[in-house]
Amino acid sequence: METNIVKNEGITTLTIKGRVDTTTSTLLDETIQPLCIEKGIELVVDVAEMSYISSSGLRCFITLLKSVAHNQGKMKVINMQQNIKEIFEMTGFTEYFEIN
Repeated sequence: METNIVKNEGITTLTIKGRVDTTTSTLLDETIQPLCIEKGIELVVDVAEMSYISSSGLRCFITLLKSVAHNQGKMKVINMQQNIKEIFEMTGFTEYFEIN
């Protein structure tokens, strides 16, 4: 898994590439920690190149969403592949996330 964070004109974009599973979710947790405490963040999570997500990866996403909301920020997920979207649908996560 690879991640990249870019801040541009008040919008923070987190790009995730590869598999987010039990092995890599710890790295994702470390990457998102600074984003979880930023007040009023406008966060876009680009998952165009994320190939897989496990339950531990989903936990990272819900932790991030809750933290962003707690700090009066906004978060949306973009470019979701169909296989990832199906996992979000099966778990009911599509009700909580803004997905574009």
